[in-house]
Amino acid sequence: TPTAVVFNRTEPGVNHPDVVLAYCVVQFTAASNVRVLHAAVPLPQIPDCSSGTCVFAAPNITIDVTQAHGFVFEKRRAFVVEASMAETGSSWASNDWLHVRVGSDTQIVINHRRSGSTPATTAYFQLVSHPDVDVQHVQLVPDFSTLTRDVPITAVDPSKTLIKAAFVTDGGTSLGRNTADFRLTSATNVNVVRGVAGTATSYTLRTTIQVIEFTDNTRVHHGELAFAVNATHASSAAIAAVADAGATVPFHSGVHYAGRTTHATGDQVGEVYATLRFDYATARVHGVRELSTSESHVVYSAVEFDAGAAAPLAPLAAPPTPPPSITPTAAPT
Repeated sequence: TPTAVVFNRTEPGVNHPDVVLAYCVVQFTAASNVRVLHAAVPLPQIPDCSSGTCVFAAPNITIDVTQAHGFVFEKRRAFVVEASMAETGSSWASNDWLHVRVGSDTQIVINHRRSGSTPATTAYFQLVSHPDVDVQHVQLVPDFSTLTRDVPITAVDPSKTLIKAAFVTDGGTSLGRNTADFRLTSATNVNVVRGVAGTATSYTLRTTIQVIEFTDNTRVHHGELAFAVNATHASSAAIAAVADAGATVPFHSGVHYAGRTTHATGDQVGEVYATLRFDYATARVHGVRELSTSESHVVYSAVEFDAGAAAPLAPLAAPPTPPPSITPTAAPT
C-alpha cells in the first residue's frame, strides 16, 4: 500500500496564462502504519443541462474501496486529503469541482457539479488511513443564502487540528457565491465564509467538513493570506513556532480548493484560489493567484508532521505511476 501523499496546486487563468504548480511529497515511515490510497474514478457523461433544470444533475456515486481495492480503514481514522477532476472543457471552471467524502468504514461518496453538455471524465482522490488521528466528518444541511455560518464540533486542540472541507454549489458564474473558506475559530467551532451570499433559491453550498485532530506529535499552524486588488502574490509572516521546517506542508482548507472573494461575477477560480508553497528557509507560506480586480482571502494550515512518522521528500525525478481505476458500484443514469 502506498505511503506517500502528493500535495499539489495548479491553476491556469485567462488573465495569467502561466500554469503555477507547487507540489510536495510526504513519505510516511513503515512504522507509522499510515496508508494512502491513490484512486481514479470514471465519471459518466452528463446530458445538456443548459436550461438550468439539471445543473446539479449527478447523483451520489458510492465506491466500496475495501471491496474494489482491498483498502481497509476506519471512518474516524481516515480522511480525503486531495481530490480533483480531469478538465472537461466546460466554460465554467467551478463545474470541475468535486464533493468527495468518507461515507462509512468501507465507502467513499462522490458528488460532482457539472452543467451544460459535459463529456465523461475522471475523478482522482487520495484517501489517508492514519492511526494517530481522530476525524469528525460533519455533513452540513445544504445552505442557500448564508454569508457566514458557525458549525459546532466536538472539542479539539486547535494546535493539532487540520480542517479539510469538500464542497460544491449549484449556482451559475458568480465566483464569490461559488467559493468558500473554512476556519477553526475555537476548540468547538468551524466558521464557513463566502465572499458573496447566495440567493434565496440558488447557489446552494453543499459541504462536508473533515475535522482532523492529530494525536501524535504533529502540530498545526493556522493563518490567512490576503490578496489585495490586482495583487497576484501574498506571503505570511514567519511562523516562529515551527520547529522542523523540513517536515512542514501548507494546506488549503478545502479538499479541492478553498478561498473567498467579493467578486460577484465571472468564474475564473484562479482569481481567488492560490497555489501555496512553504519556504523552508524563512518559515513563511507564500501564495500565487491569477490577476484580479477583486481582493481575495485564503485560509491555510501549515502542518508540521511528526518527524518520526513522516517528512517531505525532494521533488520527483519522474512523474508518478498513474493511479489505478476503480469502477463505481452504482453509476448515475
